[in-house]
Amino acid sequence: MIEIRYKNRRETADLKGQTLADVRQGYREKFGIPDRAQVRLNGNKIRFIQEPRIKLQDADQVRFVPEKGSKGVFLLGAVLLALALTGARFAFGYLGSSASFNVVSSGSDFVNIAVASGQPTWNVKGAGKGAIGTGNLFVVDTSSTDYTGDLAVTVSITNGGELVKVYRTLSLRLYVTNSSGTPMDINLDGTVTTDDTALLTLDNGAASLYITQLSGTDNYTIKVKNGYYVSNIQGQGWPTGAQQPSLYAQVIQR
Repeated sequence: MIEIRYKNRRETADLKGQTLADVRQGYREKFGIPDRAQVRLNGNKIRFIQEPRIKLQDADQVRFVPEKGSKGVFLLGAVLLALALTGARFAFGYLGSSASFNVVSSGSDFVNIAVASGQPTWNVKGAGKGAIGTGNLFVVDTSSTDYTGDLAVTVSITNGGELVKVYRTLSLRLYVTNSSGTPMDINLDGTVTTDDTALLTLDNGAASLYITQLSGTDNYTIKVKNGYYVSNIQGQGWPTGAQQPSLYAQVIQR
């Protein structure tokens, strides 16, 4: 549900997927919102030109704030003019931050699991979106312990509370290959297809991958096939390291 506020007016409604521009239009007459009112999403100021591009998610808070008058506009104009005259640069807070995974594996008494090299990296910009490329996350070794049974690996996000300060959406498609680089059947349908991926997002928080050992023991690599993100406005800056997803893997017998 989405919470809409203007002065002493408040309403909660199911508006997930609608843009801020849609909300402004829908509540303009209902709440008496003036055209020049400033909109704030979860406490962050949003520029008018961004409203048609930003879609609402569950639990978002939208607040409309009346314009304070022309003095503030004049003052901002004076500041920008001073910056221009002095040759200074003005930053709006949409700078990029590099991101990668902080990967932690669990101990196991029947297989060995370790952090893999070659992890994906990407660059996050405020109020933007982008792709996350392929890369490695974990290596599960059953040969060193001679475990020939089947197993399941659950990959979990452990710092979701920090990630939501940066990302509106974070989605990763995971898959598994054996030591020969051959993709594995991880959805237990008996065949290997392009559907043999597991989706890990901020919404579900964890994804399970089921490995059936067909030829005794082997080494298996859990990988990111692809992914994407949609980020929040950066404003005065994100908490240090909040753009870095922390992943934890646990292996169980099945």
